[in-house]
Amino acid sequence: MKIGITGNLGSGKSTFAKQLFLQNQHMILEMDDVRRDILWNIHSNENILFRKKISEDLNISLRDEILDRQELEHYIFSSSQNRAQFNSYFYPIISDIIQTHDDIIFCWTYLLEENYLRLLEHVFILKNRKLEFNDFISNRQKIETTLENKIKILENNIIPFTVLENKDLS
Repeated sequence: MKIGITGNLGSGKSTFAKQLFLQNQHMILEMDDVRRDILWNIHSNENILFRKKISEDLNISLRDEILDRQELEHYIFSSSQNRAQFNSYFYPIISDIIQTHDDIIFCWTYLLEENYLRLLEHVFILKNRKLEFNDFISNRQKIETTLENKIKILENNIIPFTVLENKDLS
């Protein structure tokens, strides 16, 4: 089964993914880990070419084949359009991984907003009351998609989903 887990920062996505893994042995794919590996950690020729493309397209400095983190952060968090454009570079990579695995758990805050729904069979929304409406990314950009909007997106796309609160995760 292809499962998506979404929720605001600190909602427990990684913890819940590990719990599901222990129950079902599904592969866990965390968007943040994939991006970190491609952008900064793994220095394969493919990743270096990927970084060069982002550098050229988004006008982000590249030093020693590594993107400037401050420039990239400023670009991503300056507007939701910039964030979506940056994230679109990863869609083919993530899409390919999800499609080539029968059993996978995909975790990401922007799972619903970035059009991964067609790849998934069930989505868990992790609700964190403390952060639900006041979550800020680096204190720069308020998350625009409320729990109610996430539910509407899933209902409109006829995707089975479950909403869980932090207390349900233990």
